[in-house]
Amino acid sequence: MDHLMDFDCAAILAELIEKQGVVRGLSEPIADAACAVACISQRTNKADGHVGPVLDHEISALHELVLLHKFQLEQISRGEYEKILRSLAGKLGTRLRAT
Repeated sequence: MDHLMDFDCAAILAELIEKQGVVRGLSEPIADAACAVACISQRTNKADGHVGPVLDHEISALHELVLLHKFQLEQISRGEYEKILRSLAGKLGTRLRAT
């Protein structure tokens, strides 16, 4: 379950980088990865954290997210990264309070 949260955070961070405009043109694969995380999360047993089956297209979307997010992080400055992290903390705080 923790790994799923890591992918969720990476997808949110990738989306924020995309919206900032430093690295553009990756919104579709980022959305695909976010959708994969949401679908996998729905199949996860909340009581014990056991993740159900992960489908081929979800694995592909998460793999693509890892590659494109690595590329994004190589393109932005430390200052840009810190600014985006502050925005991420706000988004996650809202998301965590909603659950």
